[in-house]
Amino acid sequence: MSLSFQVPLARHRRAGLTLIELVVVLVILAALAALVVPRLSGIASQSNSATNASIVSDVNRAVGLYNARYKDTHPSGWDSLLNSTDTAFTKLHPIILAAFTSTDSTNPRLQIATLDAGQAQSLQQAGITGFHDADESRTSAPSDNSSVFRFLSDGKKVVTLIKDNITSGHGSTFIDNAFSLNQYRKDKKGNLVFSYEYVVCGLGGPTNIKGQTINEIPLVQSADPSKYYARMLAVYKIPAAGSTGAAIFPAEYVGCFLPDGTTSRQNVDSFNSANN
Repeated sequence: MSLSFQVPLARHRRAGLTLIELVVVLVILAALAALVVPRLSGIASQSNSATNASIVSDVNRAVGLYNARYKDTHPSGWDSLLNSTDTAFTKLHPIILAAFTSTDSTNPRLQIATLDAGQAQSLQQAGITGFHDADESRTSAPSDNSSVFRFLSDGKKVVTLIKDNITSGHGSTFIDNAFSLNQYRKDKKGNLVFSYEYVVCGLGGPTNIKGQTINEIPLVQSADPSKYYARMLAVYKIPAAGSTGAAIFPAEYVGCFLPDGTTSRQNVDSFNSANN
């Protein structure tokens, strides 16, 4: 007797997903992305804000240490934020460039002004002998275009803040937005004086603070160093135009703000907001 066996045919296995299954997977992935992507964006923003606030603090500390170490002398060789034709460096951040043409007194405003002899003397007494002007023809990164060192003297062009209609706390200028303005309006007797001027300059690579109280001049990544001037901007208080004699004092460092016009306080607020 012979036995015969019939081998069952292997079941056909379906490969891949059906259209309905694929749609369900895509919907799930989209839902997950909607939850995760905003959080990742918030983390990036939070990181930038924390870094920016830290840079402001580091620069303020470095300038203060330099001033103390060298007996009331401030770093020299700041960037003027101007080019060789005494116009605003075209690669400044758009927010900064817009401040030169703004006519709205409630917004930050900058202007190009001419130093008189007393104002130049004020900066020189503080150890600030000159500024670097930007070379527009250079192909290097915008933050490294400082090339021409010009000694400060009567008639030198600089960037200053416009003080028209300043109301403390209302952000009418960068200085009011970044600092407690009234403390820099007071004279030695504590009286409010509204005739001071405020010079704005950049902490560029050639500034002689490097290697003294700060290892490297920081670049602010949130300002995109490949496109714009991404160095910290500093503010110095000097006497008003026409000041003479006892009215002339060594320029005083007020503080610094970021090259996109934001301040340490704003970045701390952004960090805290993203952290909530």
